[in-house]
Amino acid sequence: MQSSKRSENDWQGLVSEFLVCKRKLESKKEALLILSKELDTCQQERDQYQLMANQLRERHQGLKKKYRELIDGDPSCHQKNAIK
Repeated sequence: MQSSKRSENDWQGLVSEFLVCKRKLESKKEALLILSKELDTCQQERDQYQLMANQLRERHQGLKKKYRELIDGDPSCHQKNAIK
């Protein structure tokens, strides 16, 4: 009787440990889902910022080109630059 009682206690301990591990696994699963969603959001934001940076870079290059064309096409700018 004593050995069967001990094995019953052992079994209950294993079941309790299993349930604890199962809850921990569920918590980690939920945390992983949250982190995965957060990663997706961060990647989307990164892509948007990269797109905006590229658009600003292109706009800057375009404005710089127009500015140079205006300076090159305006003879008074050349005279002012020559005097300096």
